[in-house]
Amino acid sequence: MVSENVQERLKEAVRPAQDIAVPILGKAHKTNNDSSFVLLVRKGNKTQCKSLNVPSDSDLVRNLRHREEVERQEKEKVKKLTLDIQRMQLEDSQEQQQDTAAPTSNVNHQRRVRYSSTQKVDRFLDLYYSNK
Repeated sequence: MVSENVQERLKEAVRPAQDIAVPILGKAHKTNNDSSFVLLVRKGNKTQCKSLNVPSDSDLVRNLRHREEVERQEKEKVKKLTLDIQRMQLEDSQEQQQDTAAPTSNVNHQRRVRYSSTQKVDRFLDLYYSNK
């Protein structure tokens, strides 16, 4: 059973990753009309880096530049949206602080009938003696 599993895995096609990490110093050096790239080659378990010069007008270089430009534009768009959201949240919080800062007046406190202590006593005595 294990050997069957191993044989099935050997038959499966290995799909390489679309983007491969390349050393920063060797990623894209531009010389005159050529762009220099680093090609990663794997022999067995050993990985080797080889220099590759590609003309600037080739499809590889054009597509790479186009993809980098699209990624840069999308990054700028996300940055702008994030800053707009933060600005809107800040404005909302400032509006809420201004709304809560103004003291609200209680309208009912003026409508309440206020009795002095002597009025309360007089009223109580009137009620007490009127029942007898």
